[in-house]
Amino acid sequence: MGRRSREISVEMPRSVLTVRQNDVLPRLHFNRINRMFFGAVHDRSALTKMVPRSRAGAWLTALRCLPLSIAWATGSHQRPRDGGSRTSHRFAACEQSNSEQPLRTFQTSVDKYYQKHSELPLPKESHVVLPMFSNNKSRRRGVLVIGDVHGCFEELLELHEKAVMRNDGMPFQYVILVGDMVNKGPYSTRVVRHVRSLASEGWRSVRGNHDSGALLAAVGEASRRDQKKYQWIFDADEPLSDNDVEWMAELPYTIRIRGSLLEREDDIVVVHAGFVPGKEIESQLVSDMITIRNVKLERETLDKPIFYSRADKKSSDAHPWASVWRGEEFVIFGHDAARGLQEHEKALGLDTGACYGKLLTGIILPQEVLVHVHSSKVYCPINNNKTNE
Repeated sequence: MGRRSREISVEMPRSVLTVRQNDVLPRLHFNRINRMFFGAVHDRSALTKMVPRSRAGAWLTALRCLPLSIAWATGSHQRPRDGGSRTSHRFAACEQSNSEQPLRTFQTSVDKYYQKHSELPLPKESHVVLPMFSNNKSRRRGVLVIGDVHGCFEELLELHEKAVMRNDGMPFQYVILVGDMVNKGPYSTRVVRHVRSLASEGWRSVRGNHDSGALLAAVGEASRRDQKKYQWIFDADEPLSDNDVEWMAELPYTIRIRGSLLEREDDIVVVHAGFVPGKEIESQLVSDMITIRNVKLERETLDKPIFYSRADKKSSDAHPWASVWRGEEFVIFGHDAARGLQEHEKALGLDTGACYGKLLTGIILPQEVLVHVHSSKVYCPINNNKTNE
């Protein structure tokens, strides 16, 4: 016998909201939703936190969070133990977004440092080493490293869900992004809050050049704050909060995964852009770690090791830095969508142009299984006359 369902229409100003009730919500008390939903809308303090610009804006904000109200009313807001539900992550993102104070005070430690020094502070730890897996995470397995997301929130959720399925349905011990969480795509703030809110479940990110650029715009750097690509930071619906800014400022430049965690001999280091070959990782310049793409050979003598320096792409003797990397660590990086997936002896590039309508790519470790999803659309057209930074 087919399941019965009925539709309940709730009259709204200039619109009708339709909610379908079926066996998924067998004992749903719509009066409870009514109290939570309409109570939140008519509560003046709630409206103040939402910062609507009009009455229509208030209704739109409330409508946007109705699924979360339904989830709380039915108890389905709890994230499943497998950590793989895309829907639950949407609820988590909505809950996280609306628990934030949307207004920036410009009084965070990051703001004050910038106001005094005209630059961003370094994170407390520029180079992070992941701790060994704890016993209470025995139900989790492996590590997922994901390429440049650039605000492609839906693709991020889809890739994670697909990777969990490829991981025999088991959630990962760690999910690490190679940086550039923001800009170019449609949902930069959601990506930031998603990763931040799941830190207790092993989600991490290194800092990319677009993350640093967004931070500078957020603290008021004149050359960036008025640029179109940074306007999402001040968006009335989902602006960056003080907490977002402080969290992003603590993103490290590298994350090291010990080989012993993955039953391999060498360590894996995640960085956004890359390194100058021949230099210790701890002595690399910040600008190189977040923006380098090419190097050139400077000299090679009997008493000196091979020495490389950063090179412009137009240089006739320029090489992708990853192609000549021979360090002890295997490096996973992003930042180079023009070259796409890069597979070298000691390095792997995962930027496959998600924001350009191409692919979002990740790798499952230690199996070394690549997984990708297609972008829903072209969010940022490629400008062939300009290097895509």
